[in-house]
Amino acid sequence: VELLGDESWRVRKAVVERLVAWPDPERVARALVDALADGENSGRRNAAVDALIRTGRPAIPCLVEAASGGDADVRKFAVDVLAGIGDPSAVDCLIERLDDGDVNVCAAAVDALGTVGGPSASDAVLATAIDAAGDPLVRFSALRAVAALELALPVERLGDALANPMLRPAALGVLGGVAEDPEADDVLIKALSASSRGTREAAMRAILGRLARSDGPDADALAQRVRDAVSSTTVLLPDAIERLDEADLGTSLMLAQFLGLARDASAAVPLLRAAEDEALEEVALGALAAMGGPAERAIDAAWPDLGLVGRRCACRYFGSATGTPSLERL
Repeated sequence: VELLGDESWRVRKAVVERLVAWPDPERVARALVDALADGENSGRRNAAVDALIRTGRPAIPCLVEAASGGDADVRKFAVDVLAGIGDPSAVDCLIERLDDGDVNVCAAAVDALGTVGGPSASDAVLATAIDAAGDPLVRFSALRAVAALELALPVERLGDALANPMLRPAALGVLGGVAEDPEADDVLIKALSASSRGTREAAMRAILGRLARSDGPDADALAQRVRDAVSSTTVLLPDAIERLDEADLGTSLMLAQFLGLARDASAAVPLLRAAEDEALEEVALGALAAMGGPAERAIDAAWPDLGLVGRRCACRYFGSATGTPSLERL
């Protein structure tokens, strides 16, 4: 356990492997929980977290005890480890920590409940999310947990969270999992024109989630409302296109899907350039396919300016398209 703090990551990794294989996991767990209190050596503490998660269920009794101890940092790490283990037997302990005196422990506890899941965890997460008197940080975590657990929380119950700038993106994310709530579409379409990028992107993600859960006339109607909103705002589309190159992978994948839904020709070439990244290629090409004719014409017109990789991606796209420009270019 002392060697968990070694300056070499190779040593730390080897020690974790030895500890996880130790024939007395309860003894190991006790020693590792003690290591969580080492505020001077973050490498040792992080390695202890890793080892505890991999120790699994035998470590839970020690972690439950540590989660109610006097050191707030240790309580938070214990909660994080319980989330990493993900065993339902820890739910009661995590619910108790929702009343912890340290707000970071409370937020970690509600995040953990969103990871572990189950009826009791879901009830506690919902109650925390709609508690207007609760700490904003804790409610933010609770709203994210509601979305992660795909719990139904309609507009009328979200109340003040949609009006709070800090909570609004997380609250919008919840609406993506609510299949039957006509008000949700109105709220999300309005949020597409918000001044906050975080709010707009949360609305985009939620709209894609709702479309994935619906089909037929309802889905077509929502898609058309999205296109109308895109054409009526000046910031939404240019900002989404710009973000394709700079956002993290998850956000870029979401933006590519949304741009395909928007079907605006100005996004065609940026989507093609995004497809040059192997991680984005399939989604970006799928978005171009959803755009149809406008994308074909825009990419065909841009052919002289495309590099070798861009032309390869364009040929892939043209091969799945059905219009005359694609066939002629091929």
